[in-house]
Amino acid sequence: MYHQFFKVIESAGRKVIHNKLKVVAGQYQMDFEDMERKLKTLNMKAILLCNPHNPVGRVWTKPELQKLVDLANKYNVTIISDEIHSGIVYSKSQFNSIASLTNSENHITVLGSPAKTFGMQSISNGYLYIPNKETHKQVKNTTGSLYLDHGNILSANATIAAYTKGEEWLDDLLVYLEKTMQWIENFMQMNYQK
Repeated sequence: MYHQFFKVIESAGRKVIHNKLKVVAGQYQMDFEDMERKLKTLNMKAILLCNPHNPVGRVWTKPELQKLVDLANKYNVTIISDEIHSGIVYSKSQFNSIASLTNSENHITVLGSPAKTFGMQSISNGYLYIPNKETHKQVKNTTGSLYLDHGNILSANATIAAYTKGEEWLDDLLVYLEKTMQWIENFMQMNYQK
């Protein structure tokens, strides 16, 4: 997972509990057995999910996400779903927001931003979707106390422009990225086959 998450968690006085991805038939998958074992025994408070995963790029399916939500419900653990890369999904995959699943409303916080999708990393603009009213109130109070609950007019206008006028650019970007990935795969197969 994105390495900066570990730093943020630890600097908040929390402990990182790893649930490493496993490779099955050449595809990264969540290790649900390991996750449930840790949920049972380690008094976990939250699951941090990258959806799609960063850095491996895996786009999670609805059944995988539903299994995760079911585990979170069973053990009363909050899922924080980082969906900042949700706009960068290639043609063979379909993005599924964890917020679209059944029985997810009490445990879901979705983080998003136009930053990755539209190449706007420097604008420091993002959003949270928190359907649970008590969790929403707590997050709002905390972000307000740290003065993180406001942006600036340039970021706001850039975000509006990206989401209302950036579709053609994004479509072209996805084609370019997918062709680049195919070129890399072909190059590796031709030059580094065993």
